[in-house]
Parts: sequence; structure tokens; C-alpha cells
Amino acid sequence: MLLAGGTLAATGVALAMATTASTLLLLAIGVLYYLLTQVLGFSMELDPASLTPWFTSSQRAASAPN
Repeated sequence: MLLAGGTLAATGVALAMATTASTLLLLAIGVLYYLLTQVLGFSMELDPASLTPWFTSSQRAASAPN
């Protein structure tokens, strides 16, 4: 019973640490984005259409030629 309790406690601590680490990572990314865009004045434009050829090219390669 003690082993099961210790295992659950360790799993809970590990889950809390992982949640805290991912939250801090997202916060750090947000701070960097704010500093780059608002303080330093960089403009970032992401065009989602530029990513689609990577996804569609592998699907087109599997088809037989006409």
C-alpha cells in the first residue's frame, strides 16, 4: 500500500512539474513575441498557404500518373 501511495504521489508531482514547465514555456514565448513586435518593432507575417505544398506534395506523389 505504501508503494502504491508513493507511486501516485511521484506521478502527481511529475504531472505538476510538466504542467508548470509547459506553462512557463508558453509564457516565455509570449514575452519574446511581445518584445519583438511591440518593443523592437519587428513585424512577423505568417502565410498559412506557404505550408500547404509540404502536406499536399506527399499525397500527390502516391497517385498514379494519368
